[in-house]
Amino acid sequence: MCAENNTEKKKLILVAVVDDHIYTATAIAQKLENMGFRTIQAYNGPSAIKKCLESKPDVVLLDVNLTGLNGFEVAAKLTGTKIIFMTGSEEFVARAKNTKGCIAVVMKPVDVNLLIEVLRKEFKIKAPNPLGL
Repeated sequence: MCAENNTEKKKLILVAVVDDHIYTATAIAQKLENMGFRTIQAYNGPSAIKKCLESKPDVVLLDVNLTGLNGFEVAAKLTGTKIIFMTGSEEFVARAKNTKGCIAVVMKPVDVNLLIEVLRKEFKIKAPNPLGL
């Protein structure tokens, strides 16, 4: 890879997609990648912490109900990290919104267009996607 392309790639936003339903995580990650975001995936609380501490994503899309550790426990370990919580239950919305680092809460099933709008606003992306395509 030439230096110019490598520099451009580093500028792209890295989103960690964390959900214990592998299909859900993969589908969301694929849609984000199609829009020009870089992604990593984790499928349980402990692996989410490990991967996020290693890769330092710009934002973590984090399911509240995870195996190993729940999303709130994971968020507590990721200090200084922007979090977008995903939940299928209204009962967790208030707690999620009040969690340190939370920038948004999206309901499951996730509307990826809404998620992308949240990311655009948070990272001030004016083009249709981060690559300007």
